[in-house]
Amino acid sequence: MILDLKDIFACVGETLVYEETIDLHMLDIGGFFPFQKPVTASAILSNKSGIVTVSGAAVLDYVTQCDRCAADINTKMNLPVHHILVSEINDEENYDEDFILIENMLLDITELVTSDILLQLPSKFLCSEHCKGLCASCGVNLNETDCKCDKAVDPRLEALKKLLN
Repeated sequence: MILDLKDIFACVGETLVYEETIDLHMLDIGGFFPFQKPVTASAILSNKSGIVTVSGAAVLDYVTQCDRCAADINTKMNLPVHHILVSEINDEENYDEDFILIENMLLDITELVTSDILLQLPSKFLCSEHCKGLCASCGVNLNETDCKCDKAVDPRLEALKKLLN
């Protein structure tokens, strides 16, 4: 959704309420399409002294697999969305990279919220913090049962094993 911000930048104290349902079901993240339900995004844009702040949240459900044991993970998240929009930069030296420069008074808020979601998703998806993963030899899920595989010892460390026995 493209928002025209001319009116909000023109009037100090002006506010704009934004609500949208964003369909991300075709968004590929590492070979998975985790967003099976639409994302609900809402925000309030308000002009405070010529600077427009965006404050809101994105509520999303995603389904993916644990990176260690491949178990399905269903997660609901409520991600905050906060940005500062400016129409011009007066002082290049004091420019804060957290500011978003809106030169043509148009903001693609869907793109902004989508990038926030991608940046706030975990880099590693785990079913639990203590997930043991899969056995590298037989593939059994170590969270559910113990592995019966013989633990292969590196022949270079065989002498140390004899010392421990």
